Amino acid sequence: MATLIINQNKNPEINQDEFDLNEYGQIHEMADWQGVLDIYLQLKKDVYPKKVFVVLDDVGQAMYTSMHATQNDDLYFDLEEQFKDVSENDFKQIEAQQGVHEVNYYVKQLLKDKNIIEIKDLKNCLKYDTDDFKVICQMNHAPLAVLESELRIKLVDVETEVLKFAVLPNGYFSCDLQPFENFAIIQLLEKFGFEFLGLGASLLGFVKTESFKIEKSTALIDELNQVYHFDLSTQNTLIQHIKTQNYLILTYTESPQEYADFYDV
Repeated sequence: MATLIINQNKNPEINQDEFDLNEYGQIHEMADWQGVLDIYLQLKKDVYPKKVFVVLDDVGQAMYTSMHATQNDDLYFDLEEQFKDVSENDFKQIEAQQGVHEVNYYVKQLLKDKNIIEIKDLKNCLKYDTDDFKVICQMNHAPLAVLESELRIKLVDVETEVLKFAVLPNGYFSCDLQPFENFAIIQLLEKFGFEFLGLGASLLGFVKTESFKIEKSTALIDELNQVYHFDLSTQNTLIQHIKTQNYLILTYTESPQEYADFYDV
């Protein structure tokens, strides 16, 4: 049975919001994916109004690519530049919450009109083939196989679930979806009743909300097909999946085939 371990901030000099953003907790002993989702959904209620972000796969690589992804012009954050007019004492307090200030800055950038991307503009971004599609279907059938053995949990104070993306903006390599493109996928899923759960080095995770309407299942896959260009078999598999399951796993990197060894495909 999956277990949530909540870390304790034993250093009064460490700001609690910064601690929760970096070190809140981990999910251990995962026997099935639904157990993970149950913990997530309960934790959402317990920590409201903060939002719960789950790092799904390859924490080290996810952190590394996010670090580079946020170096682009629209996401680059310079703490000293942003707070150059404050006193030295005030800056020390600000510096102790650098992660929180970074998230707030990324949120502003994500919401700027000039950074908004339409799904139709992503049609040439990913070049997947039949083997990639098989792995995506397997990921949705058995997510735990490709996830970390323990899942890192972060808490963040943002207004909406989609804005949790600001915790770990990702999409770095030229053949991957870029940060604002990933954000467009997250916004699309939200419109169809799927809440952004979190991400990793390659994966985007979503969980159904009460606003999901089963009759919109085909329409959702049609929208995603503009990005992924699923073959007919994969379209049918994913439509059936979202009709019967309460989650969806998508990829945003070059080749899901890299995960084929985790499955018999």
